[in-house]
Parts: sequence; structure tokens; C-alpha cells
Amino acid sequence: MSRPGSPSSTYQEWLWDSSYLGRQFPPEDSDFSVTAIECWNYKEKSSNRSLPSKHKKETFPISSVDAWLKTPYPSEPNHQLSSGFKILVIPLDSDDNCVLPAISEPGMTSIHAALGLPPVYRHSASTDTGADGMFLQPDGSYGNLSYRSTGVTLRYDPLTNVTQGIFLLIDKSVPLACFNKLQSKFSTCPHPLLLLLIVLETSVELNVTIEAAEAEAALRKIEQETGYDLSFPPGGMSHVPVQTDNLRALIQRLGASRSRLVLYLSDMRADRRSTEFLQRKISYLSKSLPEDVKQKLQQPSRMLEERVEFLASNIENALDYSAINERMETQQSVVFNLIAQMDGMVNIGLAKDSKEIAAASKRDSSAMKIVAVLTTFFLPGTFMATFFAMPLFDWSETSMNNVANKHFWIYWAVTGPLTVVIVIGVACWAFLQSRHAERLAQKARRTVGIGLASDDEGEGTPTTTTKKV
Repeated sequence: MSRPGSPSSTYQEWLWDSSYLGRQFPPEDSDFSVTAIECWNYKEKSSNRSLPSKHKKETFPISSVDAWLKTPYPSEPNHQLSSGFKILVIPLDSDDNCVLPAISEPGMTSIHAALGLPPVYRHSASTDTGADGMFLQPDGSYGNLSYRSTGVTLRYDPLTNVTQGIFLLIDKSVPLACFNKLQSKFSTCPHPLLLLLIVLETSVELNVTIEAAEAEAALRKIEQETGYDLSFPPGGMSHVPVQTDNLRALIQRLGASRSRLVLYLSDMRADRRSTEFLQRKISYLSKSLPEDVKQKLQQPSRMLEERVEFLASNIENALDYSAINERMETQQSVVFNLIAQMDGMVNIGLAKDSKEIAAASKRDSSAMKIVAVLTTFFLPGTFMATFFAMPLFDWSETSMNNVANKHFWIYWAVTGPLTVVIVIGVACWAFLQSRHAERLAQKARRTVGIGLASDDEGEGTPTTTTKKV
């Protein structure tokens, strides 16, 4: 397929080898099917009148791709090929989240060589993160590539006005049906960059209709649950969730929606960069192509420029779709405020309970004071009555010297040491309790110190724990 003078395989491999790591390819081709899409535009040789385009679309096993690659451009009697494309759509394994098909390295090399494509699959950084590029190859053809949700590698030959290449797509993310109108659109606007534009339009459409719509639907449900939604009339009362579990679930869902929104905005910004790249390259081709090719592409270039401008406007508006980003931030503040309100209500309840407990304690304290006063008032009399009522005293004696029994000393012998032992025991118990409380306080301080040290090592400064969405 490539013209004489195409860059050699060794030169191409050296040019696109990006790192010493290299790509890991399967040892042999897997058994799967690929789809070939072709569109050919003709003109009559005598009148230069445009003829109806010829379209072809077929699906066959990867083992039969060599036969398709060797098939020459279709020709018609008395007709001249004015423009066309042939694209090989190769599916990717969505379960493995891979960026290259399950084809061995010799298989990938042969496909790219047959189509005259630069071996961009060897440049791991661009295939992993995404990139756009156009390269003037040594044979005068242009290599175009765009790695997004669909990996596109194309080669445009100005002499034949034919574009050929491959699409790598995950059918679950970008269904093949998205390119059903690829042939009819090319028949109307036979520009080599139209294929890249259609892939870009498909990416924007899927992002808006799926990712943005799902994020907006999830956000609207969260708004309804928090009571701060667009449909609620201003100044009215709304339902606010009061269960902590509900708020925790809301925070989780809000975080998931926020992550989806961030990915959506990232994809849209990448599409915007690709659109700006496409605008520059349309202008570049309009200036650098040979004059006869410029004449052929003059009207398609104008149509393409208008369509790219429209796509750029669509992307700018999609970035502000339904003000999802601002509404998401508002709901994040709402949820935090609801949590703060609930914490405030709990604190108010605790304060009320503490006040009631304090009042009850005060009443108990007053009663204890009364009991203590009464006890103090009656204690001397009670002690004296009990003391003089002991059998150690005989009040029937006529002499006061004989009232005390001769065994009266036993009372003091027992009471004195026992009082001393009890006082010492109480003092020891109080001392041990004080030491125990001090050890607990030291242990608590050490625990807090370890936590702060961990924060210092992880964050650089002591931090407090906060909830984040």
C-alpha cells in the first residue's frame, strides 16, 4: 500500500522507541474479529463529474487481515479515484483496561507497515496518557494520530488523496455503531482530517450524554435528599435528613459523583485540546499541500473548519453543563452544614442534660449539707451517750473514783492503735489512688504524643481529623 520511498522498519522503530522498558506483547495473536470500513469517491475521466461513492464494511477474523491489507484500491472503468479511506477497526479488551489489542509484536508491525503507519504503539507514554500529533513522513505522506477513548492512527497520501489507518476502541465505551455514518459523512466532506473530527465528536457526545448526564442525575437526587434542590420554591421549608447514617451515605455518594465529574471535566478538557490541535492542522494542510490537492480540499476544508468551530463551542458549553461543578460544591457545603447543625443539636441536648444533672446534683448537695449539719449537731451528744453507756462504767457507785471499771484501760488500748491504723490505711489508699490517676494521665499524654508524631511524619505538621468529601 505504501509508495516507494516509505521509511524503513528499522528507522521507524528507532524513531518511536520511547523508553528502555518497551512494550509487552502477547507471544501470538488472539482469536478475535476485526471490522474493515471503506469509502471510495470517483469522478468521470472525461467530464470530471462526481459519481456516487462506493461503501464497504465487513467483519472477519484477525487471521484474515493480511488478505485485506494486500487488496489494492478498487478501480472503475473510465472512472478516476478522487478520494477515499480504508480503516481497520480493532477491538480492545475492556476487562484488562489495555491500550493495545491482543496482537503479537510482529502482527502489529506488519499491520502498521502495510498501511504505512508510524509505529506509535511503541511509544508507551502517548498510548497510556493520550496525545495528538501529525508527522510529515519521509515519503511525503502525513501520519496522524490521536489517542483518547479511541486510539486513532492514520496515514494521508496527498498524491492519491487516500487516508488509511486503524481505530482501536473498547466496544463497551465506544460502540462500533457510533461510526455507522462515517462513510456518508466522508462522501459529503472528503477531507483527510474528517476521520479524526468524527472520533472527537463521538468522544464529546458520549461524555455529555453518558458521563455528564449520569453525574447530573446523581447530583439532582442528592439535592432532593438534602432539601436544597432547584425545584424547591425560595423561602419555603424543605425536608432535611436528620439521620447520621443518611448523611454518611450522602457523603459517600457525593464523593463518587464528584470523582465522576472530575473525570468528565478532564476528558472534556482533553477533547478541547484535541479540537484546538485539529484547527491548527487544518490550517497547516491548507498551506502546505500541493496546489492541485489544495484545490480538491478547498471546499472540504471550509466545511471542516466550520464544523470544528461548532464542536469547540459545544465543548465550551459542555464544560459548564447544568453548572454541575458549582452545584456539586454547593451540595458539599450543604452536607457539611447539615452535619454541623446536627452536631450543634447534639451539643445543645448534651448541654440541657448537663444542666439538669447539675441542678439535681445541687439539690443532692443541699440535702447532704442538711444531713451533715444535723449529724454534727447530734454527734457530740450521741458519742457521749454511747460512751457513758458502756459497761466499763458503774454509775451506782457512790464515789466518782469507783465509777470507772478497772478494765477501762482496755478501751483505750484497742481504740487508739485501731484509729491510727485506719488513718494510715486511708492515707495510703488516697496516695495509691493519686499515683494511679497520675499514671493514667501520663499514658494518655504519651498516646497523644505518638499520634502527633505520626502526623508530623506523614504531613509535616500536627493536624486534626476532619471529614472530607
